[in-house]
Amino acid sequence: MILVVIVFLSLPKSRLRALTLTIVGWLLKAASLLCLVYIVSPIDLIPDAIPVLGISDDAFALIVGALSGIGGLTSASAGRREERELNVSEYRVHEFRER
Repeated sequence: MILVVIVFLSLPKSRLRALTLTIVGWLLKAASLLCLVYIVSPIDLIPDAIPVLGISDDAFALIVGALSGIGGLTSASAGRREERELNVSEYRVHEFRER
């Protein structure tokens, strides 16, 4: 079963791949939002009173949030683009069969 899922994810014109890319994009966007909330909130894992470590956890959250936000945007847009291509190619196939 896992092998079948891996094969469908690796196919370039698979609906499962487009759906997975879209879901992963939304999850990465949510992770970046959580990182932003962590940076803004006054509650920290390491208090800011500790000179270097207190700021380093905020910097780490900022880097993770930025990278996951960028990844989320690119993954979601790739999923939407693949879904549009699938819909267009299916339309062309149906149109070709009618003639």
